Amino acid sequence: DSPAEVSLQVSDDKTVLIALSDDTPHAISTLVQQVSGHLWDQIKVLSQDQDVSDNTEAFMGRLQLIGRPSDPSTTTSPLLEFVERSHGCREVGSVSLRQQEAAHLDGVGSGDAEAMDAAENPFRLVLIVNLDPQVSSLPKGEVCIGSVLKGLDTLVQLRNKR
Repeated sequence: DSPAEVSLQVSDDKTVLIALSDDTPHAISTLVQQVSGHLWDQIKVLSQDQDVSDNTEAFMGRLQLIGRPSDPSTTTSPLLEFVERSHGCREVGSVSLRQQEAAHLDGVGSGDAEAMDAAENPFRLVLIVNLDPQVSSLPKGEVCIGSVLKGLDTLVQLRNKR
């Protein structure tokens, strides 16, 4: 039985509380297991101009959160075994989840340590938060998992600092 929300620390003194939907139990269970396993102890925030996917347009008005374990020897399992069908995720504050190859992420961070981590852990989960209303449906491979309950203003500030 999964909790109804998860809390993620996005900066030294700011947290974001995400209310989890019950529509996509596999994706939510996977995220909760990773959070419990300390795989989201450190969070990198990427704005749309730092997009690491093949579809930059799909990330306009959206912010990506990438979790990193505090202990580099921690693995990134469990991962998504499949992507459930989900609806919605177009309004401001909606949160979706996707699995991303870590090799696409190693150029966006602190360098060699991340490149080594990407070699050991080929995939990562990425949370995407809508900061602007979205008109199109979720890109392929994304699943809606809930919405920001507390801390949306913090994410907007982080986007504006980038």
